[in-house]
Amino acid sequence: MIKRITLLSEIISMGIKSIFSNKMRSFLTTLGILIGVATIISMISIIEGMNKSFKQSLENMGSSLIFISKYEPGVRIGRMPVELRRRKELKVSDAEAVDKLPSIKAASPYLSYFPDFKITYRGESTRGTVFRGTNYKFPHIWSLNIKDGRYFTEGEERSRAKVCIIGAKVAEALFPNIYPIGKQLVAGNRKFTIIGVLEEEESQIFGGEGFNNTIIIPYTTFMKYYPYRRWVYIIAKPVSPEMKDTAIDEIIELMRIRRKVKPNEKNNFSVFTQETFNTLYKQITGAAFFVMILIAGISLLVGGIGVMNIMIVTVKERTREIGIRKAIGARKRDILWQFLTEAVSLTLTGGIAGLIIGWGFSLIVKKLTSLPAAITPVAVILGLSMAIFTGLFFGIFPAMKAANLPPIEALRYE
Repeated sequence: MIKRITLLSEIISMGIKSIFSNKMRSFLTTLGILIGVATIISMISIIEGMNKSFKQSLENMGSSLIFISKYEPGVRIGRMPVELRRRKELKVSDAEAVDKLPSIKAASPYLSYFPDFKITYRGESTRGTVFRGTNYKFPHIWSLNIKDGRYFTEGEERSRAKVCIIGAKVAEALFPNIYPIGKQLVAGNRKFTIIGVLEEEESQIFGGEGFNNTIIIPYTTFMKYYPYRRWVYIIAKPVSPEMKDTAIDEIIELMRIRRKVKPNEKNNFSVFTQETFNTLYKQITGAAFFVMILIAGISLLVGGIGVMNIMIVTVKERTREIGIRKAIGARKRDILWQFLTEAVSLTLTGGIAGLIIGWGFSLIVKKLTSLPAAITPVAVILGLSMAIFTGLFFGIFPAMKAANLPPIEALRYE
């Protein structure tokens, strides 16, 4: 047993010495392996980050939400179909009608506007902030967590009050060292009094900002000051999760009547739930995973062919050494394991380098985006296993060629 361990250590030592004796050649040989493993590690870390972001997003939303939109949800490539572009916009009155359905606990219009003006407070300003318009029931629909202050009331909604609730990033940008409640931020040429500040959300679907960089105002105020700069959605919550299907049927029937859809025509609107986001998420991550496998597979294939070619050259260069080793008692399997170990050492070195690069890339993604990207044990094991497998698969032919060399012909080789 000790003899076998000693022999194995000698074989590994010889393989490593061979790698370091030709540093540039070894580096170029392992480059494909490096790229393949780095791709696997970085993509898995990003997908894992998206998984955490997605789960957190669903928790932030709440449960059993129903969304009503002019458009069909999904990923589109190219121009939007004419039928979708010609659909009528949803109206705020549609949300009010949905709110009165017996199966609905609460419904709210959800208006969005990306302003083209600065949002400031005494010289401080924000970037990329979004205006949202909702009704006073919205906190009972969406799981909003208010850190300071409160949400607006029904009376403030009816009076079109110039009040707002700001996200955590807006508060951080405008009021770094000031308590924001009661202060007035300036949005273009209008002032809004801050009555609430939301808690910071860790992550959102696909790394989005969520409500962190958002200013929420009553939808009536929104309609008064930004009547033509809006996208209207409706978000509803059923009386109970068990009533969700009933609520969807009632919403569809109501919307078909309100939008005058004939019995033989399909809906010119879309009603979907959080499960739709799950399907969309799987489409995106599935496509990303396919691209990852394709790039990594090509890189490992190129790297593996490079390893095989270099090992064949190495066998020719060391033919006389093989003959001497056989002449003093080395068996075929010793020669086989020597060159196979060298091939695996090459690919494993590339795999470790790819692991380090992939880890560095995941740190950059985590730093520059809101994705909690991180290296997982599964990614490490998969990446290094692929590197080892590549070395074994593409190294077996050169190793067998070396092991099967006749000792006498090997000794004669010049």
